[in-house]
Amino acid sequence: MQFFATFVLIVQLLSALAIIGLVLVQ
Repeated sequence: MQFFATFVLIVQLLSALAIIGLVLVQ
């Protein structure tokens, strides 16, 4: 369960970075 929670956190961080990257590119 701990691994799953960590995985979800990492995915959320990557999603945030991807959104920020798209905003900076525009």
